[in-house]
Amino acid sequence: MNCRSLTWALIAAAVLSAGLYADPPGTDAARPGDTKSSLVLVLKTGSRMTEKGIASELQKAIRARNFKCSNLDTLKPTRIGQGEYETIRAFVEGPTVVPSAGPKASWQLVTITSRKPVLVISKENDSDNLVELQVEYPTLGVKTYKKEEIGKIGATDKPLRILSSADYQLELEGGETPLSFTPTYVDGNGNPKPAKKVLPPSTAYFMLTLDGVDTNEGSLKVLEEAFKDPQLFSVEYSFTPTTQRSFAMADFSRQLQEGGAIVKEDQITLFIPQLPRRNGTRAWVLFPLTEEQAKERFEHFSKKVDTANLPEEIRKDSVPSTEPFALEPTSQAKWLEFSEQTPVKSFFVRQIPVKDAPGARGKFPKLFYLVVWEFVPVVEKDANGQPKRFGPPEAVPVRLADSSKDGLGDEVHVVKTEVEKWSDESKKSTPTTPPGSTPSGAGTTVPKKD
Repeated sequence: MNCRSLTWALIAAAVLSAGLYADPPGTDAARPGDTKSSLVLVLKTGSRMTEKGIASELQKAIRARNFKCSNLDTLKPTRIGQGEYETIRAFVEGPTVVPSAGPKASWQLVTITSRKPVLVISKENDSDNLVELQVEYPTLGVKTYKKEEIGKIGATDKPLRILSSADYQLELEGGETPLSFTPTYVDGNGNPKPAKKVLPPSTAYFMLTLDGVDTNEGSLKVLEEAFKDPQLFSVEYSFTPTTQRSFAMADFSRQLQEGGAIVKEDQITLFIPQLPRRNGTRAWVLFPLTEEQAKERFEHFSKKVDTANLPEEIRKDSVPSTEPFALEPTSQAKWLEFSEQTPVKSFFVRQIPVKDAPGARGKFPKLFYLVVWEFVPVVEKDANGQPKRFGPPEAVPVRLADSSKDGLGDEVHVVKTEVEKWSDESKKSTPTTPPGSTPSGAGTTVPKKD
């Protein structure tokens, strides 16, 4: 077991400052005032050290000093990337620490949320494309993956797939750590590049949680000294505990669920998804638009109008939710206010009558609309907690789930959507519905978004 490059950093997670402790089955819970908590250990090791070896070294030190740890017998180290390790190290050691500026590793082993070990392969140039990958396993031998076996971003049906514009991801067969791998690329012009055998990196990175430990400085100092004991270990390990910083996880992303429409010969009902984890005040929908108009209007409002001015610009040519609006051959696009919500408050909804449907289809062979979500903040409340004064309306940015952009998509203020099956309604009597809604005789569709 190669342990000589083992280094450690101990982080007190957010549960430390909050006084929270999630108890494993059969353990005593920490009570208010106790110093028992969960600590996250982030460490760097030699590339050949295994998860079992890491757990064994920890167990040796903890047992030798009678240090309390409720999950000592079930420690589960998880592989992380070099970038994650360096970022956390910078937080632990202080804001003056600069992450190591060495070259990016050409590959690294990481454990994903399903606890499957994966190989992350980084390209030398973003314009390169992988056409073949040979991986040498210790017992399985050499496995070859061809171009047609490479899955797209977000795919789960193939072990080798695109992870981002710069990386590929391979689920390792049998969980074995490769001895080497040989990628073959073509450049942006399709010209083949020489295949290069890549050896494993000299270091690996892990994270694991120690539950029910005593977090007072004296106890942690005892454990720190254990890793320096020459009678326990043949090499002096670096173990740096800290209780000076606490961490909390936050998610400020605003990725939307899918919306939809119910299309009938005499009426279109549009469902605009509500903002995730917060309530938008309203949605504005620029409707109706031809395909060309949608492209032009999207370009204008998303790139030429300052987002701070979007609410003001919209109101210059808008139709409040209390005023009628119908789709007909002579219709000019207006910003329609959507403020009525479905009972579960998942969607803004508005019914739009259709007059002279055949003529409208002649004018709008394909039917599009733009969406802008708006939020009006409450800046003052009365004595009963009710809104008293409002701030100016804000156009809210949202993140689209776009698999062509690393599975995340861009954060945008304007979304372009097509009303699917609009042009087919004269041929079919089956309307389309938004996800989660199944009126009698309705089918489901997912709109296209840009």
